[in-house]
Amino acid sequence: MSDPVSTPTLRSPERWKTAALVLRIATTVFASILAALQTDADIRASTANRDSQFLAVLGTGELQRAGLAANYEITVLGELFKDSQAGTVFELTALEQESRGEDRLAQGTLVLAAAATARAERGQVLSILYSDPRYAPADEAIFPDFQAYLDDLSAGASSPTPTSPC
Repeated sequence: MSDPVSTPTLRSPERWKTAALVLRIATTVFASILAALQTDADIRASTANRDSQFLAVLGTGELQRAGLAANYEITVLGELFKDSQAGTVFELTALEQESRGEDRLAQGTLVLAAAATARAERGQVLSILYSDPRYAPADEAIFPDFQAYLDDLSAGASSPTPTSPC
């Protein structure tokens, strides 16, 4: 008539221990993977930082080089124009002196004109603006293409070719 009452069996304590062990192992594996990913991210950040500093130094050096080159060319160009103008002024002065009958003085002034013209011609040889066909004027009546020179000079500074230091 009456059935024996069955009492529910409690789960074994070993099962709880096994479950806790599995959770600990999973947590440890997850933490290890997370630590490995963080280490990889730190290494990549350090590499990117080193590369950015390398490129900054490269860019700064290129800007310095471009500035020195432009300074040289502007100085040579200024001296060239000054010497050309002085040569022309000396020649005109010599003509005026000859017209007044001061032939000996005119000869000395022509020597000064020749010296100034020679300095101007030497400046053309030393300047890339006159020696490089990309910038040199087609004839002597026009100026060199200084804007193309500056564009080429600044192109290297705006995009240095990176070569990794390591």
